[in-house]
Amino acid sequence: MPNSKRVHYFETSGFSMWPFLRRGDRIVVEEFDPARARPGDIVLYKEQGCQICHRLVEKKTVSGTRVFFVRGDYLPSWKTVAVDQARLAGRVRAIVRGKRVISLQGFWSAAGGRLIVIFFPLAVLFFVGVRKLVKK
Repeated sequence: MPNSKRVHYFETSGFSMWPFLRRGDRIVVEEFDPARARPGDIVLYKEQGCQICHRLVEKKTVSGTRVFFVRGDYLPSWKTVAVDQARLAGRVRAIVRGKRVISLQGFWSAAGGRLIVIFFPLAVLFFVGVRKLVKK
């Protein structure tokens, strides 16, 4: 099938996407056209020989090159990483957690991902404020 997308399966090992992705979750990643990527999508990219899974926050054209800005969901972190199109390996389409399969396709999944991107700064401010109160 010339139009079929290649699908890959990975097991997560870090905490950068916690609580959305948890250590030991299995993710289903499909190759995709980066031009169709939207903020809120969870993408897999290559960084220094590793494959990293983070949420797409923004995409821009910088000096004629398409650049994708991604970050983990784990709070509180403002750090975004610029990823060029050549390093994008795919988009997460489903999460397998135990016997449950969580699809990331469809309207509600896309809307949820976008809401995380929109409200992320407010959540960071909240958690930083709480941490300061606890330290006093």
